[in-house]
Amino acid sequence: MQELTLDRVSFAYPSAAGAQARCALSDVSLTIRPGEFVCLVGPSGCGKSTLVRLLAGLSQPTGGAILHGGRPLIDAPVRTALVFQHAGLFPWMRVAKNVAFAARKTCGLSRAEAAARAQELLRAVGLEDGADKYPCELSGGMRQRAALAAALATEAELLLLDEPFSALDHKSRTALRGLLSELWESAAPRPTVVFVTHDIDEALLLGDRVIFLYPGRVGPSFPVPFTRPRREEDVLVSPACCGLRKTLISLFYQSEQEGTP
Repeated sequence: MQELTLDRVSFAYPSAAGAQARCALSDVSLTIRPGEFVCLVGPSGCGKSTLVRLLAGLSQPTGGAILHGGRPLIDAPVRTALVFQHAGLFPWMRVAKNVAFAARKTCGLSRAEAAARAQELLRAVGLEDGADKYPCELSGGMRQRAALAAALATEAELLLLDEPFSALDHKSRTALRGLLSELWESAAPRPTVVFVTHDIDEALLLGDRVIFLYPGRVGPSFPVPFTRPRREEDVLVSPACCGLRKTLISLFYQSEQEGTP
């Protein structure tokens, strides 16, 4: 995968007749390097999920351009996988079938190859014992493990995660955060990751860089200085983490005072 560039991107949601269109993003410019793990934080409604939809090609900018290696993304598409807050699994398929289906449709594997790939990934995410269950038979954390396995089965160059752990309890969230980091670090080549979260500590534990979004526009970007692998108990109490956390929290309050541009 090559560099992704958002060049003065704007997006407005269509409105009902006679009503003014709602601008979700305005003149957003940023660059995401190949293999980078970028975390997006910002207040609710600031445009984080809209930005993810644009990167996924689910929506098209109403202004500006998204470029992949200098070419319009629509002409130079990226193999992309998405993981949302609620696992996007087919409820009528068993877990192993969900993961195998993703592998077959995106990587052109045979049924046998896809089944083997599914078993390999389910072992990697600690869900081998749930392979023959339906999604409704799994806990929320287990469903997100299955969704992560399905996303990885696509061998995506770009992995987009929109608050994937926000509905989970603290123990499940901590475990899945560590699992995601481990799987990403061990991948060769590493996929580019854009991860949306409201949890500042989560962003600092996972990201190479944290980008703050004000309502509708991109704010400051913060390189994360911690080496990998990262131990939560060490990182979160470090002076560097405390300083970054304080700065990001202050941006949330500043954003509230400024309001939507």
